[in-house]
Amino acid sequence: MVVQSTLNRGPEALAGRSTADLAELFAGAAAPDPPLDGRYRGDLISATLAPAVDALFGRAFELTRPWLGKRFDADTGTGQNLLDRRYWGPGRLLTPHRYRAWWPEDEQVFRALPFETAVGPSLLDAGHSVFQIDYDLDVNHPRVRRIRDELVEVQPGVHLGQALWRRAGVHRLAWFWLAADHH
Repeated sequence: MVVQSTLNRGPEALAGRSTADLAELFAGAAAPDPPLDGRYRGDLISATLAPAVDALFGRAFELTRPWLGKRFDADTGTGQNLLDRRYWGPGRLLTPHRYRAWWPEDEQVFRALPFETAVGPSLLDAGHSVFQIDYDLDVNHPRVRRIRDELVEVQPGVHLGQALWRRAGVHRLAWFWLAADHH
């Protein structure tokens, strides 16, 4: 079902795949079982907004790499995104005070943008069960609350994710990967 020969090189093998290839890979994989727990490193594969915007966003992300992955707590069904500590100051300047749910992780990483997790149907394909990462929490900015990430496991320990935007329908914003971090 899943084309593993190229994935055996690790999650980085997902880079450069077409949107159609990623969608096919996503559709052929299942939600991770058991649910994710602990720290996972991650990276953006591609944005999916519009070709010119995607190229600009991709290049800016490649140069800065502010997002490093996610931390999950399987017992509580919650988690946060992991961000490069170099962006703590700029992030605080750009975030309204009442939405500053930020925690130090270590000297190089901080946690922000909390979420809840569950296994359930995909927003784009209700017949497909995925690991849902939902940002619709009061502590998050209203724009962030419209985002939901969905994950599937494409090989043991390697997860393919899609970031979705809920507004006048559901739109895919980006593809990303997560893999266990032995930190």
